[in-house]
Amino acid sequence: FKQEIEIRSEFKNLTKIFKQQKKFLGSDFTINVVKLDKQFYTDTQIFKSTLDKIFNEIKKRDDYKKIEVSTSEDEEGIIKLQITHIGSYPLKNKNELLTEIENGDFLDIKKLLTNLCDWSIESSCEGESFRVNYLKSKNIKDIEILDYKPKGFSYIMKFYK
Repeated sequence: FKQEIEIRSEFKNLTKIFKQQKKFLGSDFTINVVKLDKQFYTDTQIFKSTLDKIFNEIKKRDDYKKIEVSTSEDEEGIIKLQITHIGSYPLKNKNELLTEIENGDFLDIKKLLTNLCDWSIESSCEGESFRVNYLKSKNIKDIEILDYKPKGFSYIMKFYK
């Protein structure tokens, strides 16, 4: 039962999930797992469905074959999972990406992640680097300008303990 509601390092369920995604993407893609040692509570079935949507989007953009996955924890105990499609950047600017949540796969991802975690993307377009916060718990702006260029299009999920 615990594996249905919690990602735990001793279960290695996060590692298993990303091995399944690698299998889905095929041998042309590489997934570099930087660190997957964090634990957090979530509905693992919904979480897996969300990752299926994200990796389906990545597979469509197969000009870029490298993905980096990492977890981290901040001083407040918030667990951040980041999936970066290295070298892949959108043709849409930050304002256009903000409206992507109104339909298609981004709307599906929003529905899946609502009440599960915070969700943002980071990327660059037209010489500007930004974070678009689709689901957020605090007084965070919808769009934040970054002082660094992301390595590629990143999906960021934040889980609260």
